Amino acid sequence: MAQEKHADYEQLEMLRAKMVTAAEQHGLAHPLVMHYSRQIDTRHSNMMKTKPDNPDVAPIG
Repeated sequence: MAQEKHADYEQLEMLRAKMVTAAEQHGLAHPLVMHYSRQIDTRHSNMMKTKPDNPDVAPIG
């Protein structure tokens, strides 16, 4: 379970790094940046749905 949690965070961090790099190269409104942002949002939402009692992930809203 802890290994799975670590993998989830690693994937989010990888996507975040790709998004930042794309934003630096293409600008914030570029479709690639938006693509990575949506992927991050989706993964984070899925993490919250599957692990609602996880104290390491703060709920949104």
